[in-house]
Amino acid sequence: MTAFIGRVWQLAQLDRQLSAVRRRIGPGERPGRAILVRGRRQVGKSRLAEEFVERAGVPAVFFTASTGCTAEQLELFARTAAASNLHAAYLFDDLRPDSWESALELFATAAVGDAPCILVLDGLPELVAADPALEATLQKVFDRVLSRLPVLVIGSGSGASPTSARRPAALRTQLWGVGSAR
Repeated sequence: MTAFIGRVWQLAQLDRQLSAVRRRIGPGERPGRAILVRGRRQVGKSRLAEEFVERAGVPAVFFTASTGCTAEQLELFARTAAASNLHAAYLFDDLRPDSWESALELFATAAVGDAPCILVLDGLPELVAADPALEATLQKVFDRVLSRLPVLVIGSGSGASPTSARRPAALRTQLWGVGSAR
């Protein structure tokens, strides 16, 4: 991979979010955080998330949406998670989720542990376009499951307006655009 230059401010923002997850680990806490990285196409959102995941040094699933139906996206998500460094990534070897709800819940199970982990959903607008129910599903699973775990969920994508109703509510906790490097 080529050297990563710039984006100091954005990396610091992601670091702060992961630090917030770490600080809130404990009984009765809700350490989970969800954020959205958005901006125009081809400005480095995916590369920023990749660099952050690499620097963070915690278990992570970096899922990039592709063109295809929901079943194909779920299969790709399961293969990506199975190949990840999650504590129990092997759970995805034999189980193939048939919905985003079961995929996200299986991720939560595979991410068990007291250490934080990261889930990147790169191309989130494309995923929601392919399966409009994903917006509500992500909100529900985040509220009920992921918010209770030391998980940082990063949604990434272009074309979504900051006031868009298409943006999953679970990802409204933090929002910033990616444009020129700071």
